[in-house]
Amino acid sequence: MKNLLILSDKEGWHSRQIEASAIKENFSVQIKDIRDLSISLEDGCKFIVDEKNKKINPDCVFVRFIPGGSLEEIVIYLNILKVMKLNGCDVVNDAHSIETTVDKSLTTIKLRDNQVLTPDTWIIRGFDRAYNKVEQLIKNFPIIYKPLFGSQGTGIKLISSLQDFENINNESNIYYFQKFIETKPSHDYRVLIITGKRKVSIFAMTRYGQSYINNFSMGAKCSPFTSEKTIIERSIEVSKIFNMPICGVDLIKDKNDIYVIEINSIPAWKGLQSVSDSNIASAIIQNIFNTRDIEKKILHTKK
Repeated sequence: MKNLLILSDKEGWHSRQIEASAIKENFSVQIKDIRDLSISLEDGCKFIVDEKNKKINPDCVFVRFIPGGSLEEIVIYLNILKVMKLNGCDVVNDAHSIETTVDKSLTTIKLRDNQVLTPDTWIIRGFDRAYNKVEQLIKNFPIIYKPLFGSQGTGIKLISSLQDFENINNESNIYYFQKFIETKPSHDYRVLIITGKRKVSIFAMTRYGQSYINNFSMGAKCSPFTSEKTIIERSIEVSKIFNMPICGVDLIKDKNDIYVIEINSIPAWKGLQSVSDSNIASAIIQNIFNTRDIEKKILHTKK
């Protein structure tokens, strides 16, 4: 019997879905908060201990949550994942994947370096320089401000005026701007790609936002994916670039082009599950803890 460790801050909907699917596949399951884990390096060995100072060495680790914190805390959380992987655990997604995608600027740089179309982007340090850049840009088009580290649409602001910019709550002094891609009605696409040994499972949906933010967690309506095949093909291309067993790709399309706007290494799928016939958690468990040899692609959506 394989042992699966789910790293999550709480036993919420996603963790329960993974736990139930894993138990059906004859896994034993533990759920722990990564903040309760520590690294022990002694007697020539490296291992992870829990809050009771008990060694843990699962066969598989599913990362559902990495908390925020100081730079030192984030480094330790990622080092815990690295130690587990060095000890032979199959960690999904691993520290490298999370490091690459949690930082929106690094994600965009990697996409551009691989000739993947993204909205024009500016990453600026300092209020005055950002103010001057915004003043220049908004003469031609609105822009979107996003926190460099953030998820589920939190902190995103549409900037059409200098007043909009001045109203941003930004304590980091780093400004990440993208050209606003307008769609009517406001919508984008989420594609979830689960890469396993025998197949690649693909789940997709269209999200219709109540405003310019199209995240399910911010009230967007999820609908079955009915758009063009190119969006799926672009998502598969991106998942190969980032080489993640679980890859959530957010895309948006204007009249002429398809843009990749975000990559998610710890993607939520509650909204996506509502428009999919197949169980996403089951696909994760059945596919994910194997090697990545791809033989078959399956697209799941409600008919």
